Order: sequence, then structure tokens, then C-alpha cells
Amino acid sequence: MNKIMAQTSMFYALVFMSNGAFFSYISVYYTEIGIGNFEIGILTSVGAVIGLIAQPLWGIISDRSRYKNNVLIFCTLLAALSIWLVQWAGSSVALLLLAMIVFSFFQVAINPLSDAITLELSTKGIVKFSGVRTFGSIGYALMSVVAGWVFARNIHSIFLVTSLIMLVSFAISFILPKVEGHQSGKNKVKVTELFKHRSLMVLYAYAFIL
Repeated sequence: MNKIMAQTSMFYALVFMSNGAFFSYISVYYTEIGIGNFEIGILTSVGAVIGLIAQPLWGIISDRSRYKNNVLIFCTLLAALSIWLVQWAGSSVALLLLAMIVFSFFQVAINPLSDAITLELSTKGIVKFSGVRTFGSIGYALMSVVAGWVFARNIHSIFLVTSLIMLVSFAISFILPKVEGHQSGKNKVKVTELFKHRSLMVLYAYAFIL
């Protein structure tokens, strides 16, 4: 395994570890602080709803940036910091909803941006996407087990654990090979062009209804 492959694989492992730590156990935290099942359902669905808006937006921003890595770095840091808003919201459903919206806005961009960067590196023969992605899956699986043991003793540590993992992945993101945005020059495509693709709009409508 070459150096770049190792660095990219480590980044993926950490990103998926943070996902395994947070999303596998956040509902347990909600129950612990007295949130009802209906409200938990709403809170845990926030990421999917925000993703419909945020992911295309971050995709456009990254394409127009000089380097896609810059957007990934920004979103990883803001996700690592904004996750604390969820804990600071206490048991107020309204504040928890707002905190999850802010956190999700940055968090939902990390995986798609990571994939976009890694796939481009893969097409250039720098890394193997399948190998990198495997490390992500391993990281998720391992962290889900380890986090269960840790959070069984103190579920409130979910924020510290997830934030620290994200901060380490933030540090590693600086050494990933740079990938230029495809619209970073003068040749920019208008956002309205997206709405001209009927099949894409049908897909978005279907995803939104689900």
C-alpha cells in the first residue's frame, strides 16, 4: 500500500467511524434525556431531509472551488464543532431540531465530497476506490462495537468521541492529494441547468416523498 492510499484509507476509516459512533447511538441518547419516540423519529430524519438541499449545494460549491479538498476540510471542521450544539440544546425538542439541522448541513457533505475526490484519484490510478471504501466499512463496523461498550457506561460521551474522531479526520484531510473543481475556471454551468434534466427532477421528487 502506497503512502497516498494509506492516508486516504485512514481518512475514510475515521469518517465512517464517526458515523458509526454518532448515528448508531444518537437515538439512545435522545431516549436517555427523555425525548419521546415520535420526536426521535423526526430528529433522526433531519439528515436525510437536509441532504436533499445541502448535498447539491456543496457539490456546486466544490465544483466552483479551486480545490474540492478545501470544501471537504471546511465541512469536516464545522461538523466536528457543530455537533456540540446537539448536547448544548439539552432536552428541548425545538433546540435539538435546530442543532441537528446545523450539524447535518455540514455533515452530509463529507461522504459525497470524499467519494468525489477519491473517485477522481482512482481514475488517475493514484488510489483504488474499492480498497479505500473497504477501510471505511471496517471502521464503521469496529466503531459500532467499540462505541456500544463505551456509551453503555456514559452515553453523553457520544459527542466527545464523535467530535474527536472528526477532528482527526479534519487534520488528515489536509494531506490528501488536491483535486481541482471542474468549474473552477471561467467555464461555469448555471445552477438552473440542473432543473432542465427531467430524470434528475423525478429522482429528487421520489427521494423527497420517501
